[in-house]
Amino acid sequence: MAISGSRSREVLATVVLVHGIGAHPVVMLPFQWALQRAGFRVFNYGYNSLRSINRAAERLRARLATWSQQAPEQELHIVAHSMGCIVSRMAVAWDRPSNFSRMVMLTPPSKGTPTANRIGPWLKWLAPSIQELRTEPTSLVNQLPPPDYPFMLVKASWDFIIPPMYAELTGAAVNQTITGVHSAVLVHRPTMHHVVQFLKGGSNSEATTSLATRSTPSRAQS
Repeated sequence: MAISGSRSREVLATVVLVHGIGAHPVVMLPFQWALQRAGFRVFNYGYNSLRSINRAAERLRARLATWSQQAPEQELHIVAHSMGCIVSRMAVAWDRPSNFSRMVMLTPPSKGTPTANRIGPWLKWLAPSIQELRTEPTSLVNQLPPPDYPFMLVKASWDFIIPPMYAELTGAAVNQTITGVHSAVLVHRPTMHHVVQFLKGGSNSEATTSLATRSTPSRAQS
């Protein structure tokens, strides 16, 4: 777990980064560096994403409580990718830190994903978290309560892992679409800029536009 922050100036807020399934905190490093440069204190959280989402959410909940207590005077934000968005939503729904403020969801399986429908039954013993991302109404992901806090949603137009229609979630304060594949969002500099502005609480009309990316897609999985 990488833990670091800005030491040269006043810290704006605490940001927790949460990766997706089959990934590692290293895939979140571009966002970590961008947020640190902007003056945020950053925790790049790592976890076993192949176990159940409930288990992952419980562990994240405990870590959020710890980080919240370390700096209760600072706002606490989350920037999550793919399944990490579901883990984060569940953790906050269970026990929200008093200073929790905003969440950024990068290509989330908000309504599940057809990918889980196809491969979940074959991998249920190896990776039970995949089963929990099915698109059927009774799946875990579709039983989560809707967010009642400000959140930013980023979709990818060529996402074949989580198609944009499955990433949609009603109520986003900022709803952005990039031209790219699922993990390209992790290295998309305009998105990083908009995320920084959103977490600072500022408004940016450009954030609702569809942005093209020339970035090479990351090898990170969902």
